[in-house]
Amino acid sequence: MGKSKSKSKGKKGKKGKKSKKTKKVVVEEPLPPPVLNTFVYIRRKNLTLCLETYDLQTVKELKIQVATILRQFPEDITLFAMLGKKEEEMIEKEKPKSEEDKKKEEKEKSRSRGKKDSKNDRKARAPSPPKPPADMTIGQYGYNPVNASVFKPATIGLTYRGDDGEFEKLEIDPYGEFPVIPEAIKMHLRNYVPPPPPPPKNRQANNKSQKKK
Repeated sequence: MGKSKSKSKGKKGKKGKKSKKTKKVVVEEPLPPPVLNTFVYIRRKNLTLCLETYDLQTVKELKIQVATILRQFPEDITLFAMLGKKEEEMIEKEKPKSEEDKKKEEKEKSRSRGKKDSKNDRKARAPSPPKPPADMTIGQYGYNPVNASVFKPATIGLTYRGDDGEFEKLEIDPYGEFPVIPEAIKMHLRNYVPPPPPPPKNRQANNKSQKKK
């Protein structure tokens, strides 16, 4: 008996079907909402608004929030930080850095590398495009959960734009004194402490006064 030859059948002209690669869809989870842990008073003359914010909230967002409550345009109001001795206007964008600040940053970078950059290195290095100014946050003005807590909110000044197109001066009226609570209402409070009883009168003094009469 002869040996059976196994003929290997080659692939003639027929191409196998390409397996479709399934792309993995990465579902981005939504970021958690910010923790509202900073409390501020927005004050103008006799107006006071108490807002619950967070230290990473931008000044632009805070302006929009205040403007919607007061039915004003965000461009027609100005906010002032009042944590220091003087009022500081809260701007929306960071101020562009001056040339002196840029030179200082370059010197600090060269010091961190441990050697000075040569002229050839500076020429070979492509100039970086200018970055757009970043949004300022209320935390950059010093408002944080430590100095603006729920027990002692911090104050932010507010001014409006007048009819002449210029902003008014910052004016804040002081709070008035609290009225005296009558004793009939105090008795219903939880932390009510009754007043001490009047001191007893001396009987001997009363007897002497009767004898003299």
